[in-house]
Amino acid sequence: MANSKGKNVALYVAITALFAALLTGGKMALAAIPNVEVVTILIAVFAYVWGLAYALPAIVAFIMVQAFIYGFNVWVLQYFVHWPAVAVIFALLGKFRWRRIWLQIVVATAVAVVLTMLFGVMTSATDTFVSYMGGNFSFNFDDYWYRFGIVYARGISFYATQVICNAVLFASTFLPLVKALKRAKLGLGL
Repeated sequence: MANSKGKNVALYVAITALFAALLTGGKMALAAIPNVEVVTILIAVFAYVWGLAYALPAIVAFIMVQAFIYGFNVWVLQYFVHWPAVAVIFALLGKFRWRRIWLQIVVATAVAVVLTMLFGVMTSATDTFVSYMGGNFSFNFDDYWYRFGIVYARGISFYATQVICNAVLFASTFLPLVKALKRAKLGLGL
């Protein structure tokens, strides 16, 4: 029994580390192309098939590796909000028993697009707030939304690219990736 438990723990750590490595490698492979990314689809598929117990530790490891590579800044906090939210939502979607495959793809794609759009809003809102405060740690809401509009408009081409990228990725690869991971999970006896 102890050997079996140790084997299961080792398998859990190995799978979680593999997920974190795929997230990091996928992010790094596409780093030269602004806002074309595979992190959303990978987190969604991992959480959908494997659940939060595997996805969340992989996400934390991924975020920490990114922070060590790119430095700590406000985006680290944004990642700690956004990526676990993606995992939670897709883990919940993974609990449904879909009767129609096309509906599964449409819902996954729509959810991914909405989450991606919300990421643009969240990052713009946070960046506006942080830049507004300056060094005096006081805040005045008088023209916050005006400044937010400017910050958001400045990044609209990046947000649009990310939304289109995720719409195409989810529509074309979500189901094949889910099937592949389910076969792998079954093959491991989990």
